Amino acid sequence: MLMAMTNTLLQASPPATGAGRRHLALSFENFLAAALEENAPRRPKDIGQLRDGLFMAAQAAIETGFRDPAFSVERLARELTVSETTLRDTFKRMGTAPRREIERRRLAEANQLEAIETLTVTERAARAGFSSAQQLARALARTPRQR
Repeated sequence: MLMAMTNTLLQASPPATGAGRRHLALSFENFLAAALEENAPRRPKDIGQLRDGLFMAAQAAIETGFRDPAFSVERLARELTVSETTLRDTFKRMGTAPRREIERRRLAEANQLEAIETLTVTERAARAGFSSAQQLARALARTPRQR
């Protein structure tokens, strides 16, 4: 079955968009990893490496998608072709949560944009991926101030 799917993918036309190509590549990578894991002897180290890979892929996806206010944990899981539970468990093992990492990246962007004095708070919030200035303010209130 794996060989048949691989041949089908190699013979098919690639998706027209970059997002489509990325989604296809990640889907195939996850499918291949699952097939290999299914046939490999169970060792906790291997499972940890897969989770580390998923965490790194998630961080990369957050980096490219955080500016979109519609970017969410649900969308992140869909892009990585894993369940939200798997995604949350992976982030939990790393001491964080996917929602927290998306918000952390948006806050970092908002802080960088603060140096541009011509931007209003609403514009800064929108550029950083927040749906409103109020959402930015709530995120800032949840974050401990660094001195």
